[in-house]
Amino acid sequence: WKIKQNFWDIIKKFGVTYVEAVPSILVALLHVRYDENDYTGIKKLKFIGCGSAPLQIELQNKIYQKFGLKVANLYGLSETGPTHVDYPLDQDWVPGSIGKPLDVNQVHIIDEKGNMLGEDQIGEIIIKGENVFIGYHNNQEIYNQVVLNGFFHTGDLGYKNKDGVFYFTGRKKDLIIKGGVNISPDEIDEIIFKLDEVKEAITIGTEDEYLGEKIITYIVLKDGKKLDGEKVKDFCKKFLSKEKIPDAIEFIESLPKGPSGKVIRREMKN
Repeated sequence: WKIKQNFWDIIKKFGVTYVEAVPSILVALLHVRYDENDYTGIKKLKFIGCGSAPLQIELQNKIYQKFGLKVANLYGLSETGPTHVDYPLDQDWVPGSIGKPLDVNQVHIIDEKGNMLGEDQIGEIIIKGENVFIGYHNNQEIYNQVVLNGFFHTGDLGYKNKDGVFYFTGRKKDLIIKGGVNISPDEIDEIIFKLDEVKEAITIGTEDEYLGEKIITYIVLKDGKKLDGEKVKDFCKKFLSKEKIPDAIEFIESLPKGPSGKVIRREMKN
């Protein structure tokens, strides 16, 4: 993206109060060598909104630590538009969630059989409301598969806590099923991103004759940093159960991204 070198100059010049970005843009902000004077003293920019791809809590924390700016986790789909509000200026706000549903939306978490799940149980997010779409163009069959009893089945996984705050944990289609255990690649990426040497990371499942799938994590290192796969695995063991530890770690120069800067996970599978 062309404005990264003068990003903060633009914020100051035009008195920008709000910015939306994808996670890879925030990663870039962390690694462009700005002078501290470039971003200190910015008063009008209240917070940053981030959407289009999973937002790691560690990334939210790093942006706040470096720039003093909180990052809202924006959730919504093409079929719904925004459905939740994560508002960092609330007094009791903490990073990590997608917030509470809009008043216009009913949102539930269900299991594979369509049963409602309780607090802190991970399942599929389903959404109903006047902002939910009414059909796919010339494809009623697909629409009937994803909209049941008025609820759009998002294909997203998440849970809600006792306060009605929702959390996104990953996409159903991205789940890795290793030895019969469902594993969210985003959970692994979140841990690996804690390593200081890591600029970006993405985890995928690949076919395995014995286990069904095995776990491969691709890592882009920060400039001038070194890291080996065993150190990554040892670090993961502090936070993840045995079956979630990557089977292989590969270091690459960059991750494939679309025009918006969103990482294209499916290309890694190819």
